[in-house]
Amino acid sequence: MTASDYHILAVEDSITQALRLEKILAQNGFSVTVQHDGAAALAWLETQKPDMIISDIIMPKMNGYDLCRKIKTRPHLNQIPVVLLTSLSDTEDVFNALSCGADSFVTKPYSENILIDRLRTIIQNTEHRRQTGSDNGIEVVFKGKIHKIRNNPYQIIDLLFSTYENAVQRNAELEQANQEILHTQQQLSRAKIMAEAASQAKSEFLASMSHEIRTPMNGIIGMTDLLLDTRLSPEQREYAATIKSSANALLSIINDVLDFSKIEAGKFRLNPVSFDPRTAVEAIAELLSIKAVEKGLDFTCIVSHEMPPAVIGDPGRLRQVLLNLAGNAIKFTEKGSVSITADVKQSRGKNVTVQFQVTDTGPGIPKSDIDRLFRSFSQLEDVTRRNHGGTGLGLAISKKIAELMNGTIGVETTEGKGAAFWFTAVFEKDDTPPAAWEKLPDVLGGVDILVVCPVTLHCREITEILKTLAIRHVLVSSAAAAMKKLAAAREVGKPFHVMIIDEQLPEKTTADLCGAVTAVTTAADKPKIIQLTQKREKTNQHAAIRNFISSYLTTPVRRDALHHCLVQLCLPCADQHQELLPAPDDPKTGHAHGRSVSILIVEDNRVNQMVTGKILTKQGYEVEIAANGVEAIATLETRTFDLVLMDILMPEMGGYDATRHIRSSKTGSIRADIPIIALTAGAMAEDRKKCLDAGMNDYISKPVKPQELLEKVKKWLAAATGPED
Repeated sequence: MTASDYHILAVEDSITQALRLEKILAQNGFSVTVQHDGAAALAWLETQKPDMIISDIIMPKMNGYDLCRKIKTRPHLNQIPVVLLTSLSDTEDVFNALSCGADSFVTKPYSENILIDRLRTIIQNTEHRRQTGSDNGIEVVFKGKIHKIRNNPYQIIDLLFSTYENAVQRNAELEQANQEILHTQQQLSRAKIMAEAASQAKSEFLASMSHEIRTPMNGIIGMTDLLLDTRLSPEQREYAATIKSSANALLSIINDVLDFSKIEAGKFRLNPVSFDPRTAVEAIAELLSIKAVEKGLDFTCIVSHEMPPAVIGDPGRLRQVLLNLAGNAIKFTEKGSVSITADVKQSRGKNVTVQFQVTDTGPGIPKSDIDRLFRSFSQLEDVTRRNHGGTGLGLAISKKIAELMNGTIGVETTEGKGAAFWFTAVFEKDDTPPAAWEKLPDVLGGVDILVVCPVTLHCREITEILKTLAIRHVLVSSAAAAMKKLAAAREVGKPFHVMIIDEQLPEKTTADLCGAVTAVTTAADKPKIIQLTQKREKTNQHAAIRNFISSYLTTPVRRDALHHCLVQLCLPCADQHQELLPAPDDPKTGHAHGRSVSILIVEDNRVNQMVTGKILTKQGYEVEIAANGVEAIATLETRTFDLVLMDILMPEMGGYDATRHIRSSKTGSIRADIPIIALTAGAMAEDRKKCLDAGMNDYISKPVKPQELLEKVKKWLAAATGPED
């Protein structure tokens, strides 16, 4: 017989369990009738005879044991197999099942596979016994095989109870294991809650400490900057510069600890904006070049001409990694060179992969120490004889930043022969229109340049910029080769318009080469000469004129500086001996449309009031001070200002509430759209978000950098008032 030939009576008082049981049986081909209590089942059995009965035990009116007994006492029903559904929670269950005449039982909760396998076994045994009718022992079908056992009821009972005892023992062990797992889960849950609370407390503590430390640091660094702008003796200037250097070193440590805490808390994020990668890298090189020159190192910065003019990324975090890698290189290299390179490794669709590398000729790193490099708080120096400071967090943070930029970080090094630290970053190309410098003036359209440079890195630095600017150029490595190129160009009537000469010529000085050039050229075809020098001081103007040098550029060379220099030299009215100096400050700084610009500083700390006020007044801005949000609102109601600089944590009313009040003002006495820039000692990403959410236009973290403050003030004044006529 097949399953479809079997009709099963299911007796189950739970509607949900009855539906589940009926569905399982029907899906496996059985026909099913469901009754919900023992009395209803007996009434149905008066007229019907199923092939099998499955009954729950615990039911109202009549339980499963009593139902089974009544079935087994009726001659026309006693051969029908009865299967009880039981939890087997007590030995009494087994005795009750045996005494009532049940043929089998299935433990709850049951799975579909176990239930169906048990039913099929019962069916096979029933059919087999009907066919054999043997009295020579008992034959049992199990998993398709016929097993013969002795017709000894005591043996069967003993085996049955042994099996049951083993099952009970196993169930007890599983229950204990389950309780242990549950207890462990509860402990883990409590530990997780405690860890999250500890992490939150740590974050709040660090944020608080950051604020408390940055506030006096702003005073120390700001007042030192103001002091350095006054007339000091050499000794006083040295002391003030030392104070500033030490304060910046402390600030760097604070920033490292904050960044590491963000990484641990999973709150370390990038802030993607559009930026020019070349300008970003060159700015870092310019910042570090002073220290490199002080140590007598040859320092270069090479950015590939294939670099996109604008990408979407986080320039601040890029700057952080490069400053760390290049700063370390300069710190540990006593002689030789340090170079920064940025090359395009892959450009696919909207994305570009850039590899940044810092190479030095320092001591290198032993192979045994390489694995420790990118670990937190790991330093390669013996702490008992350290020559250099640091927290040991810089490379670990750099690794995280590289990973957030979808890149990797690594090092190639040989002990005693220097190291090359590199990292990759994936940026999205920005379709912003090209910067103004890319639209070359007509004066540079037909310019030919001869580059005389014996140093390979310097050569590539200059030629990559010239390729970026799309200016024709020829490269030679010696004075003799330069003279040959000059002569050949003059012979074909295409003389060079500009010569760029590295000061590190091997066989001649720059003055000698300039003299030789002057001797073989006329006033009409003599090229303008630019000298490359590592000296940060301005070259003596009279010496430059005497040696026929038109201008000079310090290395590492910036694209914009070279472009500006070439434009000035190639203008028809350009003075042959013009010395290029930085463009003078805008004389109208502090003025807009012919009137003075008034700025309200809302700050409770007296030192910070002085620092911010002095920075602004030195640029011609009019400044007024309010010590808290209440004073700020009262001042804004009686006087018109162009911009507000708002501290956050202040007595009586803080910066957030004051800003909300200003933005929601409908009286007309306060200009609700006045630009508000936050000045806060909070340095966490959420601090910036809170400021913007409160209605502020921008955010500056303390200690305040004068250049950053002035740039943001100028930006928001321009946005509010529009360009001057």
